[in-house]
Amino acid sequence: TSLSSSCTHLTSLCINLSRPLFLMWVLKFRSLKELSIRVCSGDGVDPNWEHGFSAEEDSAAELGLESLCLSGIGDDDRGFGWLWRSCRKLKKLQLKSCEGIGDGGSFSSFAMCLQGVQELELRTCRAIIDGVLLKVAENCDSLTSLLVYDGGSRDGLLRFFSRRRCNLRKLDFRLPLDLNNDHLLAVA
Repeated sequence: TSLSSSCTHLTSLCINLSRPLFLMWVLKFRSLKELSIRVCSGDGVDPNWEHGFSAEEDSAAELGLESLCLSGIGDDDRGFGWLWRSCRKLKKLQLKSCEGIGDGGSFSSFAMCLQGVQELELRTCRAIIDGVLLKVAENCDSLTSLLVYDGGSRDGLLRFFSRRRCNLRKLDFRLPLDLNNDHLLAVA
């Protein structure tokens, strides 16, 4: 709160957070265009804090973020449904070493932030990559650049390329060893 009041014109912020995550502070940074959050190992979700984000989930806010990088999100991290719904101006989305995109309700909200995304980077996100690619294929027609490092399955990549509505201009694949050239030929 004090940083947001003293740095009112801050446009870029990179921060490490520990669990449980509280994300409503992002609203206080009105000029923020780029946000990078790295989730550090913490105590995990507090069992006494079942619905800590229910009030936030109900509130509708629009953030001015154009670039969002999230690292280390777990499948039980709460509050991301609100974040996904609030990021309507995203142009670049990066997910790194993520095992989820938040708790169960977050995945349904995830599609809302994909409308204008032009660049997508997925690095070491094997647990979620197929679902993310499917949501992107169904909800994003502005994607021009896709980077996938160490993730994806043959079926997930096939579904993405057969359902996508965008005109990709740049592909960067560093696929895991369990995908071979035959899989890439099938995708082509």
